[in-house]
Amino acid sequence: MKRIYFLAAVLCMIMLSAGCGKSKQVMSIPVLNEPQGDTSDVVAVKRQPICNMEYRDAQVIPYTEELSFSTNGVIEDIKVEQGQHVKKGDILATLVGATDNAVYDDITDSIDNAHKDNAESNLIMEYDISIMEAESNILDDKIKKASGKEKKQLKKEKQIKEADIVIEKQKLADQKELQNIELKELKHKKEKVQKDLQKYFLYADMDGIVTYISKSTGDQVSSEAFVLAVSSETRKQIKGEFISSSDLRKADKYYVKYKDKEYGITQLPYDAEEISQIIANEETAYVYYDLDEQNTEFEVGEYVNMCVESGFCSDALVIPINALYEESHTYYVYKKVGDTKVKTEVTIGTTTPSYVQITDGVGEGDEVYVQQ
Repeated sequence: MKRIYFLAAVLCMIMLSAGCGKSKQVMSIPVLNEPQGDTSDVVAVKRQPICNMEYRDAQVIPYTEELSFSTNGVIEDIKVEQGQHVKKGDILATLVGATDNAVYDDITDSIDNAHKDNAESNLIMEYDISIMEAESNILDDKIKKASGKEKKQLKKEKQIKEADIVIEKQKLADQKELQNIELKELKHKKEKVQKDLQKYFLYADMDGIVTYISKSTGDQVSSEAFVLAVSSETRKQIKGEFISSSDLRKADKYYVKYKDKEYGITQLPYDAEEISQIIANEETAYVYYDLDEQNTEFEVGEYVNMCVESGFCSDALVIPINALYEESHTYYVYKKVGDTKVKTEVTIGTTTPSYVQITDGVGEGDEVYVQQ
């Protein structure tokens, strides 16, 4: 997904930008005072649903196609300008050789001539057969009127005539079959030449706006080299800060949220090498997402929250995040036992900015101290 090179121009046209957000995890252990009898700093361990929610800033952008030729060559003409509206199928650019249609024209003429010649040849044979059939009918009339040796001779002539008709009809059928084979071969050559010629043309894959042009007339281009980009005026995508596809596969679900409504998204394949180079250069890397539905409340240019949910548990034992302490990779709570607090090791599960799941160490209804 090589959008990095023209991203600035696209964003300039639609006035886009993007940022990122991060969530707080658990605290390091503080210095604790003995409880003073104020119950406001004590909470009960309770059960409730919990999941780890990661939030990322994202932005709505137009769906963009990055277009390139499928063969090497020299650009003969760029037929569009940045900002120009185009329709699906429009020719956007051509390579040198695009107008060289001599071979294509020759094959087209050969097909036209073959159709004409075949029609004439078949018509002659069909006419000859019709004459032979008429002669056979005349022999039938003569046989009815003849007798003796004459009748016997006429019947022999009739048999020969019928055999000749069968032979001529078979010749006509064989001729038509051969003609079809030859025409099929010519059409195959025409399709191949036509396909080869199409490599010299760059077509719009959809209706949209030309948002970036990276090449000029006379430039040498290699196969698959990015030439220009066309952005849709109706189809939207989401651009968000890089999250690896492996991390998303581990998540329970991910989506964008806008005005309390969730919209499903699907991450598009990204160029891993390009992402690695960007991260190595300490630049912000972005990936792109298709919306599962286009009927949304938001428009291109608006910001949305991208949410990644993981570690969901519908009936978890939880405590507030500020009741948990960590020391040497071991987690503790201060459990209330009578009028004293007891440092109690716990095992944690899903952690959110507000709550943490406790999988071992305390039970439902136990009271723990919360740092004020």
